[in-house]
Amino acid sequence: MLDNMVVPLSNGDVDISMLKEAVRLVNGRFETEASGNVTIDTVHKIGQSGVTYISSGSLTHSVKALDISLKIDTELALKVGRCTGRA
Repeated sequence: MLDNMVVPLSNGDVDISMLKEAVRLVNGRFETEASGNVTIDTVHKIGQSGVTYISSGSLTHSVKALDISLKIDTELALKVGRCTGRA
């Protein structure tokens, strides 16, 4: 796991030199995975470093919550249950 070896730059780009050096040191002896500062805008450049896998936490920790209800219409549920032989 090569975590946080992608350094964001002030111009919006990323520096992957540390990541490339780590991949060079591993020299194919192990599979490698880059993580940290991975976004839709940086994933291509990170892939050019030679890592085997790329993981992105932004897929889960940046998602907006969906507020849903689990309220059940008990009358309807009983009616359906009776019709299907489950109540």
